[in-house]
Amino acid sequence: MARSIHAVLLVLGCIMALLLIAFGCTMAFGWHMASKGVDALEEGSSYGSSHSAFECETAALDRAVDCGSSATCQFASMAFHGACLEATQDTGRFCRDVPKPQRSVALADWVESSCRTVELPGDESCEVLLQVSAAWCHQVDLEGRTVSGLNYTYNGAGPR
Repeated sequence: MARSIHAVLLVLGCIMALLLIAFGCTMAFGWHMASKGVDALEEGSSYGSSHSAFECETAALDRAVDCGSSATCQFASMAFHGACLEATQDTGRFCRDVPKPQRSVALADWVESSCRTVELPGDESCEVLLQVSAAWCHQVDLEGRTVSGLNYTYNGAGPR
């Protein structure tokens, strides 16, 4: 009887150790991702303050292409792009042909065409970054709700 209790406690101890290791790895990954995101926000804001919206998008696409399949890097590219767009003062004609995110078919066509134009057809990182552009151009959140009337700004950037 004592031997079976000992075995059960040993198994439970091993399970607890594995859970603690898994928790530690998850926390480390989360910290790493948050750290990369903060760095990318700062870099994007700095870059955007002296570059156009077009240059922000090009720089973000270059970063995303270099990421490969790294989720942390892709997240950082999105953060860079959003912060860069918010900091730029030179929007030129950047938003001219960008459909509203609520027009999902038109947006999908525009994204596909635009990614093909920059020689990234079917590239998921290109598609996601262009959706960030569309959301920024039309001041909507990722669920498609208009937020321009809710003082949605970053670094004091005004409506487009």
